[in-house]
Amino acid sequence: MPPESVALDVLREAEFFCISSLITKLENSSPCVISLRRRESFRRLIPDYENMKMDIINRSAEKRSSFHESRVVITQLDHTKLKGTIPCYNCSREFVTVNHACAFDGLTADLQIQQQLKPIQSDIHIDMDKLVAFVVDELVHDGFKASVERVTCRFSVRCQSCTLSGLYTAGGILAPRECQNVAHVIKFIWS
Repeated sequence: MPPESVALDVLREAEFFCISSLITKLENSSPCVISLRRRESFRRLIPDYENMKMDIINRSAEKRSSFHESRVVITQLDHTKLKGTIPCYNCSREFVTVNHACAFDGLTADLQIQQQLKPIQSDIHIDMDKLVAFVVDELVHDGFKASVERVTCRFSVRCQSCTLSGLYTAGGILAPRECQNVAHVIKFIWS
């Protein structure tokens, strides 16, 4: 087997000359070839993956500041929304009318992606955390200085009685009903 430093070059040559036995050996034993195949496999699962990745890069480049950093905020398009009239989570005596827009510490969404992604293979489930982690890993692999932070919406529901009585602060035991939407903030450092 070739040294790991040239394994990807040997793989390209083996694919060009259709040397299937060498391709198979590389795919089963070379860490960088195994990593490459896993990345290719994941990319094929997500419809329109390359366009989504390029959109993130382009938006980050547009937002680049004089501090040589930028952030792209990705939110879930189809999260469960707190809307309508629902019972107070703490006391269940009063109903609260709710119609909120998610609040992520003043961040606004640059991209909205469906929470329940429909991969090409129906037996595989890919959630937002996995997708964004993969995108950031790919960006780092491509030479970008990128990291991700997960931010949860801070909106919560309490009825007037619970708010006035302070019931919702009782030692953290009674938690408010909260929005489950999550934003992923991808931070780029530009040199």
